[in-house]
Formats: sequence, structure tokens, C-alpha cells
Amino acid sequence: LIPLIDTELVLLAENRALFEQQHVRLLVSSVELNELASDKMKTFAFFTEHGIRTPRVYSEAEVQVEPLAFPLLIKPRRGSSSQGVTKIHSRRELDFFKDYIPEAMIQEYVTGEEYTVDVMLDFQGTIKAIVPRLRMETRAGEVSKGVTRRDAAVIRAVRQAVSVL
Repeated sequence: LIPLIDTELVLLAENRALFEQQHVRLLVSSVELNELASDKMKTFAFFTEHGIRTPRVYSEAEVQVEPLAFPLLIKPRRGSSSQGVTKIHSRRELDFFKDYIPEAMIQEYVTGEEYTVDVMLDFQGTIKAIVPRLRMETRAGEVSKGVTRRDAAVIRAVRQAVSVL
């Protein structure tokens, strides 16, 4: 069974033994890895600790005392499909959305091309495929229009991240 929806991954990983009792093998990462990936603050800390470039996340203390360079990005610590992700243009917007978005995290706003990357590993953790897709258009946080690109820099970055994960 190859799951395709990220919101189900922790649940499936937690119940791997039940599937195996029915002779069904799940191609899913560990509970720990899925929990790390579903918590954006844990993901940020992990990437930072392992030297993987990622947009800066501001602590609550930094937000209060540092002069901030707008725009910023605010989003829920947990979630998917870009729900609650908001571009912030001013301190006033930041103060409003900080209270409005549950478990809000504030991140530097980065620009450029955005990719979604599918990575397939075998049961031994060997990478079998890395497929970068340029996100050209999204609807409700999901890619509605994209193009597959064999971008060597993206593939290298993803290979680095997967190797430490």
C-alpha cells in the first residue's frame, strides 16, 4: 500500500502491524519521521541542526523585540494543503493573524520557483526515484498545474535532506 495523502501517514505508520497481519506491506516512513514532518517547527529545528537550508523561523521573543523585514509568512505549525498560510505585510496584520491562526509560526518570506518533490524509497531506505515538479498553479493548496523538471540542484538538495532523514 502506497499512501498518497499526508494527513494519513502517522495513522498508517502507527498501525503498520495491523496491515502486516493481513499480509499488506505499507510503504510508509516511521511514526517518528512522519511526526517530524507533520510539525513544521520540528522540521525547521531538524533541518537547521543538520545544515539543511530552510527559511528562517522567528521565535515569539524575536517577533516582539526585533525589527522585522516584511513581508513575512505566517502559518499553522501543523496542517496541510496551505490552509492558514498567509503573507503578512505589516505589524498590524502580524498581530491579528498571530492570534487568529492556531499554533502560528512566523517565517521569513522567500520568493522564487516552488517545487513539489516526490521521493520513492524502497523498504531498505534506498532512494529509487526523485521527481521534482514545478508548481505553476495551486488550488486549495494542491498543485493543479505543474511540470516535471529534472533540476539537478533540486535533486541534490532533496537527496541531502533524505539522507539525514
